[in-house]
Amino acid sequence: MSEIRDVNQLITLTLNGSTAYPRYFDSMTATVTIEESHMDEVVITEHPVEVGAQISDHAFKRPAELTVRCGWNGNNGETVQQIYQQLLSLQQALQTIAVSTGKRQYQNMLVAGLTCITDEKSENVLLVQVRFREIITVSTQNVSSPTLVSSGTPVPSGATGTQAIPQDTSGITDTGNQVLQAPTTLNPSNVPFLVPGTNQTLQ
Repeated sequence: MSEIRDVNQLITLTLNGSTAYPRYFDSMTATVTIEESHMDEVVITEHPVEVGAQISDHAFKRPAELTVRCGWNGNNGETVQQIYQQLLSLQQALQTIAVSTGKRQYQNMLVAGLTCITDEKSENVLLVQVRFREIITVSTQNVSSPTLVSSGTPVPSGATGTQAIPQDTSGITDTGNQVLQAPTTLNPSNVPFLVPGTNQTLQ
């Protein structure tokens, strides 16, 4: 096949089955895919890691990224302006989508970037570069843990109710009127003195 220099020529050849299969973005199908780039990256610590340490604690995988350069020629009753608006709406919806490519199937992707390229050769077609980024999802689970009361004491395992720690959780008890007593004054002269090394005391 001769070198393709015109976007319209490329789309024509694609419709005739001469080039790769189209790509799917959610419910949208590109007429032609010119180029796609897949990127997977792991971030690795630059600090020294202790021998025998769990390596997964010092590295993590970044979300997958996909960049697709593709085009539409406005067939099937839709103008290129309408298709472009659909792409913009797909991005603005902020909803994860599935993306199908010739090398890989993606789930949970967002449209991170959308670039429309127009020149004298692509005035009547839609030529875009779409950048997708994966959203990594996780599952969470609720677990029970010891409840700390006001004193900071954990409730024993298996204990239930508000009386698990009575000294901290019991209510106020009315013990009647209380009279404060003056402190007892201690006369040092009446305190016995223990003679060192003996069991004898001196008054």
